[in-house]
This record gives sequence, structure tokens and C-alpha cells, in this order.
Amino acid sequence: MQRPSSSTRSRAGAQCPPDIFPGMMPPAPPIWNARRRRGVPPQQGGPHGVRGPVAPPHVEETVAAIAELHAAHYREAGALQRFVSAATAAVSRPRTLAVIAVALAAWLVINLGLPAFGQPAPDPFPFHILAAVASTLDLFLAAMILVAQRHEDELADRRDQLTLEIAILSEQKTAKIIALLEAFRRNDPHQSDARDEAAEALAEPSDPHAVLGAIEAAHGQAAQGGEKSGSEARRSAPGNAS
Repeated sequence: MQRPSSSTRSRAGAQCPPDIFPGMMPPAPPIWNARRRRGVPPQQGGPHGVRGPVAPPHVEETVAAIAELHAAHYREAGALQRFVSAATAAVSRPRTLAVIAVALAAWLVINLGLPAFGQPAPDPFPFHILAAVASTLDLFLAAMILVAQRHEDELADRRDQLTLEIAILSEQKTAKIIALLEAFRRNDPHQSDARDEAAEALAEPSDPHAVLGAIEAAHGQAAQGGEKSGSEARRSAPGNAS
């Protein structure tokens, strides 16, 4: 019996399940191999273990890189910073508002109810101890929020810098692609070799300093135009007419 050719076996293996043609399935994606090396099972998807659509390897690698950026930022934080972030996250939950309301109501009931039974109140009206405690907690809470916000701002600055660097690199790659396409067009005998000034301009990578200068100049002109418009409007007002 004649054995099928390699191309026939490959087409059959692509169209038939692996139990009919064992050993002919394509290898696992690189991200799966990386997960196996780390001891992480492949992504299953779904709450009941049903395999869902698997994201492409480059998408999973990008998501993993972003997650690693966030994880590295929080790993670099000190013990006090982690404590402040955890405490701020705990205080910012809705149940904290309920706890504060219950504690405040209980304190008021105790201090207003004990004199009715002939007992001295620990903090009689106008509740100086409660005011002092509330002011102290407000000061600590404001400081904790500022510390946590500063930590988050550092992560946001990293993301902004990464986004800017990727944008600049992408613009340089795009300019290189345009230059290669323009050279290919000129060397193709079936295409016109006429000079394309727009393509030549796009093939030159942008200078970030020049772009920043143009943006600042545009904003300065817009601000000057707004000031001139405001001054002209004030001069043309009915009360200022001569």
C-alpha cells in the first residue's frame, strides 16, 4: 500500500482531530511554553473550566509586560509605603463610612445618655474629645492620601514615559517603512519614478525638540490671540465707548 506524501499528511493533520492522526498537531504557542516553564497551566477561560478563546501570543506577552511593570513598581516600594497604600485602600471602601457612622452615633448616645442615668459623661457636650480625635484622624488621613497619590503618580509618570518612548520609536519605524516603500517605488520599472515630496517629508523622522517647540509656539500664539480678543472686547464695550 502506498504511503501518503508529507503534504497529504500535513493537510490531513490540520483537518482531522489528533486521535486520528497522532503526533501531527502543531506545537503549542510560545506563551504556553513559557507558562509551562514557570509552572503555570495554559489559560482555560470561563468560571467552570471550559476552554475559552485564547489570546494571541503577542497580546498575552504585552499584557504580561504591563502587569510586570505594575508589579515591579509595587515591589520597589518600602514597607511603610506598602502599609500606607494598604491602609488607604482599606479606608476608601464603603464599609468604612458605615463603621464611622456607627462609631459616631454610639459615642453621641453614650455621652448624651449617661447623664440621664446619673453617670458622668466621658465627653460631654460640645464633645471636645471627639473633635480632637476627628481633627487628628483627618490630619493622618490627608497625609496618607497624599503619600498614596504620590506613589500612584510615580507609576503614571513611568507609563507616560513608556508611552512617549514607544510613540517615538513607532514614528521612526513608520518613517523607515515609508522610505523603503518610496525606494521600492522608484526602482520598480512598472511604477512612476516621479519625486513625491509628501512621501519624502514623511520618510524623515520627526525631531521631538522641534515638535515641542512648535507646540509651545502654537500655544503662545493662541494665548496672545485670546488676550487681544479680550482687550478688543473690553474696548468695544458700551461703557468704554468714547
